[in-house]
Amino acid sequence: MWLSFLIILHSTAATTAPATQPTPAFPTNSFNWQLTDSLFELRDPRSTPLERQVGRARLEKLGPRAIPAVRRVANDDPSPEVRALAQSALAYLYGFTLDVDGEDDNNTPARTPALSLFDQIRTSSEAVQRLQYLLSFAKDDLLNEALERNIHLLDHGAPGDRLDAADRLSHIRPFASAALPALIRTLNDSNSLVRDAAFNAIAEDAASAPIDIFLTLLNDRDPALSQGAIRALHRFAPDDPRFLQFMHPAPSRESLLAQLRSQLPEQRVQCAAYLAGQKLVPHPVAAALLKAARTGDFVAREGLVLGIERAWADGREVDAALKTIQDDDPDPTNRAYAGAARRAIASIDPN
Repeated sequence: MWLSFLIILHSTAATTAPATQPTPAFPTNSFNWQLTDSLFELRDPRSTPLERQVGRARLEKLGPRAIPAVRRVANDDPSPEVRALAQSALAYLYGFTLDVDGEDDNNTPARTPALSLFDQIRTSSEAVQRLQYLLSFAKDDLLNEALERNIHLLDHGAPGDRLDAADRLSHIRPFASAALPALIRTLNDSNSLVRDAAFNAIAEDAASAPIDIFLTLLNDRDPALSQGAIRALHRFAPDDPRFLQFMHPAPSRESLLAQLRSQLPEQRVQCAAYLAGQKLVPHPVAAALLKAARTGDFVAREGLVLGIERAWADGREVDAALKTIQDDDPDPTNRAYAGAARRAIASIDPN
C-alpha cells in the first residue's frame, strides 16, 4: 500500500506545471507612461521641491521626444516654479543649441538637439553663452512674478507699499507695460508722493510717454483709468490737439445759434467772437455779426442769425440765404431783418 502511495505522489509531482511570474497590469517602462508620470510628479501641487527636481531629471532622461510636452508646461503651467523647472529641462533637452530657429508648422523642433547641458564647451565664451541662454528662460518668469506682485501692491497696498511698488516699476520701465493700467489708476492717488512715483514709472519724459494709449483711455468705461489718463496727458502732453478737443469739445451749431439769441449781451458777443475766431462763417458776415452784437443793433443781428441758420440748414452761403429771405419770405419781419443784415455785411471792408 505504501508503495502505491509513493508511486502516485511521484507521478503528481512530475506533472505539476512550473510556476510563472505575474503579468504587470500596464507597461510602466513605456515612453508615454514615463512621460505622463514624470509630468505629474513635476506639476502635482502636493509634490515637494525635491520630488519636482526628480520629475525634471526624469524628463531630461526621456530625451528630445519629450520636448513638445515639456514646452507646453513651460508656457502654460500656472506655477512659476514649475515653469522654471520645465524651462530648465527644455534647455537641457535642446542642448543649448544656439542656432535653433524655432518650430515648423507641425510644432516640432527645427533640429534635434544633440548636446547636453555642459557637453563640448571648449572656451569660456561658449560657457558664458550657454549660461546666458539658461538665464534668459528664468528672467521672464522672475519678471512676470515681480510685475504681478507690484501691480497687486499698487491696487491694494498701503501708501508706503504703493510708493515702493511704483519706484520698483520705474527701474524696469521698458518691461513694465503690463503694469501701465495699474500705474495710470495710481495717478488718482490721494498721496502726492505716490502720484509722482507713478508718473516716473510710466515715463521719464514726455518724449517717451505712451501718448496714444492715454488718448485711447480717455473714453474708457473705468472712471479710474479715464481720470488717470487725463492726469497723464496734463503732465506729458497738455497741448496735444486731440486732448484739447476732448477737454474742450466744439459746441454744436444748435447751441451756437441759441447763444447768439441769448438774452445776455456778453454771451452774444462771446459767441459772435467764437464764430469769427473759428472761421465758421465768412469774414464779412462774422465781422458784421460781431459789430451788431457789440453795438446792440438788434435788427441787423437778428437778420444775420437768421441768415446763418438758413445757410447751415440748406448748405448755402449766408449772403445767398439772406437774399432769398429778403425776396421770397412771406413774413415781412424776416424780410426786414434780412435787408438790415445785408446792409450790415455790405458796410464791412472785405479786406
